[in-house]
Amino acid sequence: MKFNALRNGLLVWAGLSVLFLTEGFLNSVTLGADAPISQSDANPELGEATPIRGALESLGVFKNGVVVVKERYHVSSAGSFCVMAPPSPLHGTFFIQSDVPIETRSREERVDVPLIEEKIDWTTDFSGRWLSIVLPGETEARVVRVIQQSDALNNNLSRGSVADFSPYDRFARISSISPNTPSLNSNKSVLLQCESGETIWLADASSVSSVVLKEGIPATVSRVKPVIIFDVKEVDPAKGTTFYLSYLTREASWAPQYNVLLKDEKTLEIEQSAILINDWKDFSAESTFLYSGFPQIVLKNSLSPMSPGVDLGQFFNSLNQASRNGQDRDPAYMTQMMLNNAVSPRDSLSDVGLPALDEESSGSVGVDIFTQPIGAKTLKKGERALFTIDKQSTTYRRIIRWDIFDARDSNGRLNSPQNPNSYGRTTTGQTDDSSFMEPWDVVVFRNPFSFPITTGPASIYSTDNFLGQNSLYWRNPGEKTFLPVTKALGIRVNSSENERVFAPSTVGQELAFEHNYTPSLHSEAWGNIVRINNVRYRCVVIDTAIELDNQRNETVEIEICRRVTGIPIAESFEGFDAAPEITRRSDWRPYYDWYYHVNPFSEASWTTTLKPKERRTLKFSYQVLILL
Repeated sequence: MKFNALRNGLLVWAGLSVLFLTEGFLNSVTLGADAPISQSDANPELGEATPIRGALESLGVFKNGVVVVKERYHVSSAGSFCVMAPPSPLHGTFFIQSDVPIETRSREERVDVPLIEEKIDWTTDFSGRWLSIVLPGETEARVVRVIQQSDALNNNLSRGSVADFSPYDRFARISSISPNTPSLNSNKSVLLQCESGETIWLADASSVSSVVLKEGIPATVSRVKPVIIFDVKEVDPAKGTTFYLSYLTREASWAPQYNVLLKDEKTLEIEQSAILINDWKDFSAESTFLYSGFPQIVLKNSLSPMSPGVDLGQFFNSLNQASRNGQDRDPAYMTQMMLNNAVSPRDSLSDVGLPALDEESSGSVGVDIFTQPIGAKTLKKGERALFTIDKQSTTYRRIIRWDIFDARDSNGRLNSPQNPNSYGRTTTGQTDDSSFMEPWDVVVFRNPFSFPITTGPASIYSTDNFLGQNSLYWRNPGEKTFLPVTKALGIRVNSSENERVFAPSTVGQELAFEHNYTPSLHSEAWGNIVRINNVRYRCVVIDTAIELDNQRNETVEIEICRRVTGIPIAESFEGFDAAPEITRRSDWRPYYDWYYHVNPFSEASWTTTLKPKERRTLKFSYQVLILL
């Protein structure tokens, strides 16, 4: 009777013991003779330590794969207790909370483990046992015993006949073998002693097609396993003691997603769901939490020395790597922006049409790390779980948003001199959630949840129609947020600028300013050369034009933000519904431009309403000093 293409495992059929080899080793399995199942005599000592198991009291999961673990253990007396599957904590996060003194040790021990739970290496796990195997190139099974190489050498195998079953010449015969033959040290080779006394050297043990244990299958095999030992002292035997083990590890994560339904022209419904991803291990947590925020974990890739198997070289290398890869220089920074939470550095949307803030829901207090309880969860390693966190309704309004970025650097020079009047750019490469370099339809609302909106994808629907997908970014409860829906293809726009030409009678002067120059308007210098800190500039006026064309059959509200390098001239604004709000943004200045303060970064923002098919041109001017 044969079984083909079988995977790892054990099979007992009518008292017959059969071993399934590691996948890739096994081509067929032959049932052998009856044999009772016996247990290995090996039983390495763990000293006086008593095995114990704890309970997973709580589990917290960050989106970047970091896991916050708290385990609970109870012992009834003082003594040494061991855990056979210790954690692999991140360095600096492994702590024990206890009312009694506890000393903790970790190491690797050789222990007996159930055979059914392990991958089998028949050349070591069944060394010294009589087996029935079919050798490569043969059809009949031989009864052999696996011999340790050291035993073979002590038995003077050079006097025995040795068969070399190499991949290239499986039947090459060697009349004698020296104890110092280098090939005997091969990890793939194995020495087999036959019932007849003949010794066979099998060059590649993985080429054996089947193995039958003549003496039955052992219940356990010997393995080197990591253990952690707790030396607990001063325990009241009447009630015992409970202690807690807390640490951070990796390999579990969660991903938020949002479903936004526009129910009518004023009300939307937003649902947050989460996907819990477990690549850590099987767990059953009494309490589970989803963490949101941007945690600073400087040693997120460094295992604690308390992790068995971590040697000093690995530990120090991980610390050196962590110091070289500071968070600000992390090459995966943009990925972290999405895996954690990104906050827009600027947001000039108007609050018009939004409900007033509730004082009790004005945002989080303290550290912006939020924990969302989701109750008890049980997941096996490799499983994923999808569930709803919350669903709320709120009012919203729809606008068109367009951001016009400046084409000049801090020295007033055009970044693209070959095409200075082109502002029709795309959103490619933009990560700021408030940047729309082309007109976009945007849904504006306040976060209706009692917890922050954390960065994640959002799908937008109107009744049963899909409208688009974009990203929501971190917003505290009650805070204004907005969701881009689709490009506003029915709104045609253009932005251009030209340098103003002055009459010859006003040109030719050169003005000098003191060392403590403060950026401001200097109409007397327009069209002339100015000297600031012995650096020469041309003081020019740039006239801009913003063209808007509403091709829709509905009235639209457009919020525009025009960013300039220089100082807008307030009295130059024409065609606006209301005077724009002018803001100077020093935070835009690159760190290497600290010396040049002659041109501030300014932002003009306003709202314009266009009727169906209406066209409008908005104009304004600004002063800029161009470095010569």
